[in-house]
Amino acid sequence: AGIHAAQAAAERGARVIILDENPQLGGHLRFSDPDTGSFDFSILNNLQGRTNVTVLPDTSVVGCYEDNWLSAVRGPRLFKIRAGSVVIATGVIENPLLFGNHDLPGVMLGSGVQRLIKEHAVIPGRQAVIVSANNDAWDVAADLRNAGIEISALVEERSRDDCPSARVNDLAAEGVPTLFRHTILEARGSRFVKCALTVPIDGSGRPEADRARQVPCDLIVVSVGWSPATELFHMAGGKSAYDDESREILPDSAPPGLFLAGRVTGPHNLEVQTHQGRLAGLKATSYAGIGGPVPEMDVRQATSRSPRTSVRTIVPGSKKCFLCLCEDVTDQDLETAVEEGYDSMELLKRYSTISMGPCQGRMCATNTIHLCARATDRTIQETGKTTSRPPSTPVTLGSLAGQKMEPVQQTPIHDWHVARGAKMMVAGLWLRPEHYGDPQVEVNAVRERVGLIDVTPLGKIQITGPGTPDLLEKIYVNRWRKLGLGRVRYGVMCNDEGIILNDGVCAHSKDQEWYMSTTSTGASEVFQWIQWWMQSGWGDGVHIVDVTDAYSAFNLAGPRSRAVLRKLTDQDLGNESFPYMRTRSARVAGVPCRLLRIGFTGELSYEIHCPTSYGPYLWERLMDAGGEFGIHPFGVESQRILGLEKGHFIVGQDTDALSDAISAGAEWAVKLGKRDFLGIRGLSLVSKEGSKQRLVGFKMARKELVPEEGTQIVSSNGRSRPRIIGWVTSSRFSPTLKQTIGLCWLTSEVATREGAPFTIYMDGNLAQAHVHDGPFYDPEGERLRL
Repeated sequence: AGIHAAQAAAERGARVIILDENPQLGGHLRFSDPDTGSFDFSILNNLQGRTNVTVLPDTSVVGCYEDNWLSAVRGPRLFKIRAGSVVIATGVIENPLLFGNHDLPGVMLGSGVQRLIKEHAVIPGRQAVIVSANNDAWDVAADLRNAGIEISALVEERSRDDCPSARVNDLAAEGVPTLFRHTILEARGSRFVKCALTVPIDGSGRPEADRARQVPCDLIVVSVGWSPATELFHMAGGKSAYDDESREILPDSAPPGLFLAGRVTGPHNLEVQTHQGRLAGLKATSYAGIGGPVPEMDVRQATSRSPRTSVRTIVPGSKKCFLCLCEDVTDQDLETAVEEGYDSMELLKRYSTISMGPCQGRMCATNTIHLCARATDRTIQETGKTTSRPPSTPVTLGSLAGQKMEPVQQTPIHDWHVARGAKMMVAGLWLRPEHYGDPQVEVNAVRERVGLIDVTPLGKIQITGPGTPDLLEKIYVNRWRKLGLGRVRYGVMCNDEGIILNDGVCAHSKDQEWYMSTTSTGASEVFQWIQWWMQSGWGDGVHIVDVTDAYSAFNLAGPRSRAVLRKLTDQDLGNESFPYMRTRSARVAGVPCRLLRIGFTGELSYEIHCPTSYGPYLWERLMDAGGEFGIHPFGVESQRILGLEKGHFIVGQDTDALSDAISAGAEWAVKLGKRDFLGIRGLSLVSKEGSKQRLVGFKMARKELVPEEGTQIVSSNGRSRPRIIGWVTSSRFSPTLKQTIGLCWLTSEVATREGAPFTIYMDGNLAQAHVHDGPFYDPEGERLRL
């Protein structure tokens, strides 16, 4: 019906979009036999060849709103469509029959069996019992026979005279037992179907349970009725009514610009469906102002239709009947809910959770309406249905988020990096150089001569006011009140539970001014975190400003870094006037700068912060001044190697949402003697009870072997199935030490023993490593104080 509607609209010159949730067009005709004649699938080629037709298979329309606005999803992509008019040809959904153990594996709907056989070439069973209440079941029986599946019995609710005579004769000729005026009482089996319990139906339509008999089978196929798929129709404001003749809830009135065609409107006759589809396409174009008017005609009423849906919803028995298979709600649960006063469909749905599972009521809504009507002694029309709301099918949050975009910031030196062949990477909100060709060359430059890295993305927070030391005491685990003017200290921040949030340095730059740096990825989060606690009562006499974007920052590192910087400043850089972990204000190449002598790389180094507008100029002056000393720019990768050689962990890489400061090896910074700080209770408990796991360094036995980060560490005690005792967080080959080093989490039993061996599981093989406590390079820190 939808295909013919699209063709009619396209022939009139309308722009047409066909949205089909299936991989190919064709609806139910892709797997079920037509009632009359044969469908000409060449129409599909004609449609897809038209320039004014867009075909979107594998696309689900998840919402239909007023003024013909639709939303559709195809994989991760969300479509928003504003149409002049809409034709809904969504077909029908097959209804399950409720009987004992009908949730047993091997009980299937007829249309599901046909899909498996014809679309996927899958045999769903070897020996089948078919439960029928319409002509569709007899088509299913023919498909099963053609697929070589034995039919133990066709259990038909109707009399012989109501069944398709040609199909009846075919099965009789093949010796298939047909039980007219029968139904199924129960499926039997433990893990899968082993037989069906069938029962005759008396003159009043009731199953005669005392006359039940077993029919062996491993597949029970149920085809007893259909429900029009009207979710989108109802979302758009359409109204439905129960039709006694078809025994289905059919569309009754549609909003302007919305037209329906096909089985969703009632008829199951192919000729009627296609004619109705073409008429709907003409009406839709006419409404949109394309072509002339179309004569009114109700195709649904033009052809008599025999009911395809049974009045029987449930076959009562002694076994459980699951009304909602998604939520495991039984018919007894429904009756209990009604007895407790939840007798309206909207309340019943929410109280019992019927239709709130993944299928959103497709398998249970119709049966729920019938059982609720019976329990409340109301008609189907009086009982009504629940409100259909978008999305009609599950949608990923990624689809709703729209186009995947990752906004990034560029440092003022970005163009210089790109021009020198830097491979750029995203770090937090910033684009940073990962390396300039060879990270090992960059590491050697820092260790032997001098290197320069752009650390502008570091978070920078200026804190002023007399209350600053008290605030710092609260948000850091270490002490700050007695930090002297001009000094710098490394600090660790934890949350209320003692889990590491961030780390960095903080400098006491002026009498009531402090300058804090954070990790690149955590700058904004730390600023918000501090603001939150200030507003919670810790902000008396304190003012903070996020100055991350206001300053460029560079780290000049290596044994010749002092010589380079001396060429550009009059500041005394000697150890006595400017020792390790100090800060000074100075002019560098005429630019006002803040200098911090710190050493993440393990070498003599100076962190230089200057106003952003001077960034490119100062960077080039530093590179020019370092030319005679063999200066080389270095990126994030070489910085990681340099930091790893010193045993430094990276927050978010070597820690996670369960890593406390003590277990991560920062216990030296945790001052439990302080009156209060964030995380004191959790860290006090860890200190008292001990850590179950610890972050430690390791060296590989085979020096060239580099384990992948995230690789599991297993016990090597000879067990047939090794036990997982940890995982690798960082690992690199050190060009300085000429061997592979790394950080890992291990059980405390192993981690606290220097040199203790352990085994890393690598690609199906076991690699040996041993514990190393402390820095790998320059453990005494002598090079920091050159």
